[in-house]
Order: sequence, then C-alpha cells, then structure tokens
Amino acid sequence: MKPVIVDRVILSLINKHQINTTDHFEEREDGSVYLNREGKYIVLRSFEEKLQTRLVMGGSTYTYAQLIQHDIRQFKRILQQDGDLKRFKPYKYY
Repeated sequence: MKPVIVDRVILSLINKHQINTTDHFEEREDGSVYLNREGKYIVLRSFEEKLQTRLVMGGSTYTYAQLIQHDIRQFKRILQQDGDLKRFKPYKYY
C-alpha cells in the first residue's frame, strides 16, 4: 500500500472534519488509542473511494487500485526472474 495515498485520505478526513477524536476514537486501559467501529468504517470507506480515483496517463485512464496491482505484478515478476530490484519501476504516486 502506498503511504502517500493513505496520508491523503487521513489528512482529508481531518481537514474536512469528517473524523475527530471525540466521536471516532477510543482509549484502552493500557493508554493506547484506536479507531472505534464508526471511525474504522469512515476511514475504510474513504480509502476504498480513493483507490477508485481515476488518473489519466498516456491517454489511458487508471485507478489507484489498478496502478497498485500493476506494481505488485511487476515486483513479483522481477522476484521470480532474477531478483534484480533495480529493474523495479513503481508508479510515482506524488
């Protein structure tokens, strides 16, 4: 998963006040803080929507999900061939 996509989702949710510490997080007895059920739903729904964002590259349209799948296939193919990761050229998501 590309951190830049996740970062965009989280920052967007915070900036648009769609998620907040009062309604969407819970603190555990050990002091750790987690998303509650509603918070998880909001984050996952927004992330899934972001993965379906369409981008135009070289006259073709792709979603982030398709680009990630392409990167995974390319990485797997290189590992199965010679393992030379210098040949791995992932899409730049920024």
